[in-house]
Amino acid sequence: MQTNDHLKVHQAADADVYKDIVRIPELQRPLGVREVRIRKLYLLDKPNLSRFVSVRGIPTYYLASTKCLIKDPERAILMDEITRDRLNVKLDHAYKFEVVPAGWWGGFGWDASDPAVRIAFRLGIISLIIALIASALAEPLAWLWQPLSHSH
Repeated sequence: MQTNDHLKVHQAADADVYKDIVRIPELQRPLGVREVRIRKLYLLDKPNLSRFVSVRGIPTYYLASTKCLIKDPERAILMDEITRDRLNVKLDHAYKFEVVPAGWWGGFGWDASDPAVRIAFRLGIISLIIALIASALAEPLAWLWQPLSHSH
C-alpha cells in the first residue's frame, strides 16, 4: 500500500523523538491504514530499507510545534533522526514510501528506539512465551496434582 505521492521528509516534533512515530497526512495514507498501529514503512527507492513505526496523522496543533516550517503539510512525512538514519533519507528531500501492516507476527520484529518501550515490549513477549510453555506442560503433568486414591 503505497503513499499517494512523494512525501517530503521533515523533522518530527520533540514529543515524537525516540518513539518510532512517523506522521503522515490521512490523505496520503493508503486506505485501511489507521493511526496508532505498528506498521512496516518501506522506502520504495531502496526497498531493502524498512522500519517498524507507529503511523499517526498530522493534526493542525502539531504543525506549530515542529522545528521547521512545513509549506505543504499534505505532502509531508515527519520522522525523527533515528528513523531517517535507518531509512537513509535526508531532511527536505521527497521519497515514495510504502506502508504495510506489521501483523501480529510482524510486531515481534519491532526494535523500538525508546529503551523503556523496548524493554517493556520484550518482557511482554517473554511473559507470553512462559505462559504458553506453562500451558503446554500443565496438561501432561496434571496427574501430579491428582489426589492419590487409597484402596482399603
